This record gives sequence, C-alpha cells and structure tokens, in this order.
Amino acid sequence: MVEDTNVKVAVRVRPLIEREALDGATPCVLADQELACVGLGHDRKFTFDYAFGCSAKQEDVYSACVAPLVESCFEGYNCTVFAYGQTGSGKTHTMGMGSAAPPAGCPQEGIAP
Repeated sequence: MVEDTNVKVAVRVRPLIEREALDGATPCVLADQELACVGLGHDRKFTFDYAFGCSAKQEDVYSACVAPLVESCFEGYNCTVFAYGQTGSGKTHTMGMGSAAPPAGCPQEGIAP
C-alpha cells in the first residue's frame, strides 16, 4: 500500500569520475528511472520516489524533483531540497555547489547554482 506523504526521496547515480574510469572501474549501481528503483549487483533492488541514472541531465532532475517545490513556495508552502550521502557519492555533482562552478546555462550547472 502506497501512502501519500510530504517527504519524497530521489536517488541519482553519479557517473564515474575520471580516476575511476582510468582505473578500469565499471558501474555497480544502476538506476531504472521508469520503475524508480536502483539495483546493486545482480540481486538487490531498492525503490524510491524518483531514481535517476548517471546519464540523467540536471534539467530532468530539476523538472521532476525541484520545480514542483518551487511552485509550492509561491503558493505559501515551506520546501527544502537537500543532498545526503557519503563523501564522493555525487552530492556536489547534483546540487552544483562546487567551488569551480561551470558557467550559467551549462548542463553541469546543478540544481542550486
């Protein structure tokens, strides 16, 4: 039974960083955006409200997860978007708060440029 809730959880699989690719690493986490689930290895799957793979664009993540919250703010509701995860998990990749920010309009700009 699925309940309506005010809290939504999205997961985004970050692409391999250059060092990982050079070391010959392969992705071990795969996201299925249609089923909103993430698979680890061959036998573990976890379901979320939203799931984005490493090829997801910032615009896709924003449109699905953040834009509705911005609209709610204009209607008087309080909203929060935050990224949580261990070091190197892709928080900065998604939120875009790195010190070397790309130029405005760049596809890697992030949700909160």
